[in-house]
Amino acid sequence: MTSQTPQVVLLFGRPGVGKFTVGAARTTAGGGALRLVELRCDSAELERRLASPSRERFGKLRDVSFYRRLDAEGTFDRPRMPAAELIVDTGAAEPAEAARRIAEGPSLGAVARAR
Repeated sequence: MTSQTPQVVLLFGRPGVGKFTVGAARTTAGGGALRLVELRCDSAELERRLASPSRERFGKLRDVSFYRRLDAEGTFDRPRMPAAELIVDTGAAEPAEAARRIAEGPSLGAVARAR
């Protein structure tokens, strides 16, 4: 991408999949490029983060037992994503580092792509 190419960052979960698909089709039809970035975080790190007091301020889930039950029931299952050009382990990268990797684009794929 050149500095003249408009860039759009999209983050989506299950509720936004349909809107994402429509938006991606419009972007690519208009000459834009779709760059897929996958954010990963292992379960142990997610559970550690659940205990953070800052989550309570925003009414976020904080109960690890409840999280495990929801996970076992398939609440967090998602459709399979197409192959990403860049994979960022958010459990191993601070938020600013993860953002930098994404902003710099898939050229950093070799650094963050380990599966």
